Amino acid sequence: SSTVALLMAFLVAYSGGGYWAIVTQQLGNSIISLALLSISAGWLPGRWDRTAPMRNFYSFGAPVFASSVLTYLSQNLDNILVGRIFGTEILGQYNRAMQVVRIPMNGLRSPLNQVALSTLSKVQDEDEQFSRYVTKAQMIFLYPITFLGLWVAINAADLVPLVLGNNWNMAIPLLAIFAIGDSISNLSSAGSWIYLAKGRARALMKYTLISAAARLFLFIIAVPFGYIAVGLVYAIAPIFLWPLSFYICARFTTFNTIPLFLTSLRVILG
Repeated sequence: SSTVALLMAFLVAYSGGGYWAIVTQQLGNSIISLALLSISAGWLPGRWDRTAPMRNFYSFGAPVFASSVLTYLSQNLDNILVGRIFGTEILGQYNRAMQVVRIPMNGLRSPLNQVALSTLSKVQDEDEQFSRYVTKAQMIFLYPITFLGLWVAINAADLVPLVLGNNWNMAIPLLAIFAIGDSISNLSSAGSWIYLAKGRARALMKYTLISAAARLFLFIIAVPFGYIAVGLVYAIAPIFLWPLSFYICARFTTFNTIPLFLTSLRVILG
């Protein structure tokens, strides 16, 4: 679906469609994915069954949805502040530097997250095996994605002209900051796996609310010191939220997260 959507975008751009090429790519990817998933699963929409029990789906899905919305808002609040206070030119530098980090990271992170969550859900009631799988999944997840982030940070001065072109020098320090911050933020990913695999969606929402409030507080403090300071929050906030996430996870799920904290500490020190 991604390949076909990209080809569609190229055709629209080549025919003079301008920014509608990006719109075509986004919509095309979603529509084609839905169609292919429906065909491969053998599912077609039909009449609803009012006798089917749905309460558990809503009670689990609503907090997960709320967590996703809070995460999205907390991750984009800095863009709003930078654009409003420092202007559109600096926002462009700020946002493009962030996208250079997020796009490849999400491309690697998304499939790894799906595999980890799928595997852990199958052994959620077997404590010993679940603990062993979480630790192993965390190691497999963290090493490649952390070293990729650090590689991007080290090579920021070379990557910015290559990816964005000339006149983007302001994005170089921001790219390094965002790459490091993204690497650190991944350390707490195992907590989200545990919340979801164990069905503790409300606990995940509570942690997300605390995380979003902490980021908001730090962004407001950083604004008077300039856009670089706002960017630094992206790297500083995960340092505090990382151990906090494991503490809250242990409290709400009764899962021993100390081995996970030690593993993530070993990865980041390495």
